[in-house]
Amino acid sequence: MMSLGGFAASALHSMQQLQQTAATPLRQSEELNQQILDSSDDCIKALDLEGRILFMSRRGQALLGIPDITPFLNTSWAEFWEGAAQQAAIEAIARARAGEVCSFQGYCPTLSGEPKWWDSKISPIRGAEGHVERLLCISRDITKRRQSEDKRKQAQERLRHSEERLSAIFSQAAVGLCEISLDGRFRRVNDELCSILGRSREEILAAGIPDVTSKLGQR
Repeated sequence: MMSLGGFAASALHSMQQLQQTAATPLRQSEELNQQILDSSDDCIKALDLEGRILFMSRRGQALLGIPDITPFLNTSWAEFWEGAAQQAAIEAIARARAGEVCSFQGYCPTLSGEPKWWDSKISPIRGAEGHVERLLCISRDITKRRQSEDKRKQAQERLRHSEERLSAIFSQAAVGLCEISLDGRFRRVNDELCSILGRSREEILAAGIPDVTSKLGQR
C-alpha cells in the first residue's frame, strides 16, 4: 500500500507532467506568433488606449534604428512624429480607441535621422466582452515609393516650366514659327507668321499647308 508521502509525491509529479504538457502548445503558439511578426517587413506595434507603446516588432525596431526598445516602452507613439503628422497620429489613436480603423501617411525619420515616410494603420483590439482594450498599429515603410513620386512630380514641374519658356519664345519670336502635326496640319502658329501670311490664326489653323503655301507663292 502506498504511503501518504508517496501518494503526494506521485500526485505532484503527475501535476508537473500535466503542466508541462499544457505549456508545450502555449510555448509553440508563442513561438509561432513571434515567427509571424519577425517575417513581416512592417513595423508592428501594440499600443495602450492612450497611445503608449507596449510592444514593437523586431523588424520595426530595425527600421527605426532602435537597438533596444526598453527605453521607449510606455512612451507616447505620437511623440515620434512632428507637425501635421503628429496631429494625424493623435487623431488616429483617438478614432481607434473609439472602435474605428483608420490610417494616415506621414514623415518620421529614424533615430539616426534617416528620412522615412510611413503608411500607418491603427485598429482596435477588443477583449472577450467586445470592449477595446489595446490598439494595433502597423506602419509600412513607403519611403522609396514616396521618393519616386516626388521625383516624378519634380520632373513634371520641370517639363511644365520648359513648355512655358518654349511657348513664350515661340509667341515672341521675331520670325514666323509654326508647329505642324504628322498629318500635315498646322497645330500652332505665332503672331509673326500670321503677319507674314496676312491671315488670322484661326484661318491658318483651319487650312492645310498646301493651301497656305500656294497662296503665299501667289503674293
